[in-house]
Amino acid sequence: MEVEHFADSSTKNYLNSIKQLCLFTGKLPENLTENEIYDFLSYLVNDKGHSRETVRNYLQGLRFVYKRVYKRTDIIDDIPYPKKTKTLPQIFSGKEFSL
Repeated sequence: MEVEHFADSSTKNYLNSIKQLCLFTGKLPENLTENEIYDFLSYLVNDKGHSRETVRNYLQGLRFVYKRVYKRTDIIDDIPYPKKTKTLPQIFSGKEFSL
């Protein structure tokens, strides 16, 4: 990751993603199945209450490790990213706007 000039925060997040996956499953990444990765992502959403964006970050880290380190695109390519959360713009009232 240093060779590709990843930001320190990206490197830290990617490594944390794979670490948390290993702690959740009790297995090394090369021994995991696609279903176990789904179970981990589901755990992040349902049990830990993480936002979609946080789960996207975890998945991005997992994708990097599986594609670049383990060369196992078969296990990670079919896992879709969660859709981004859509937020409505804040609308000001007439009084707030004139201040």
